[in-house]
Amino acid sequence: MVTVTRLRLIRTQYHIPLPAIARYTGFSVQHLSRLELQAIRHSRRHEALVTKALGRWIQYHKSEIAQLEETYRQYAGRLLEPVEVPSDAP
Repeated sequence: MVTVTRLRLIRTQYHIPLPAIARYTGFSVQHLSRLELQAIRHSRRHEALVTKALGRWIQYHKSEIAQLEETYRQYAGRLLEPVEVPSDAP
């Protein structure tokens, strides 16, 4: 049996990259990783920042998914049609 933080469990289950959460906390990836691995003690401040960061990540992606769903509905059945885009587009 292994002990992990809930954050690590959630991140791995939902494929949330560590750098994404680190960006929202203001912590370095290394610092957040050490918190996740329990290599350093966490404080109430750490907990509050990580909680807020995960919530912000969820909100951002919820909005992004809503936009994707709208685009999908608009083009469903025509996804393989050619479209002209600027040469520097993906």
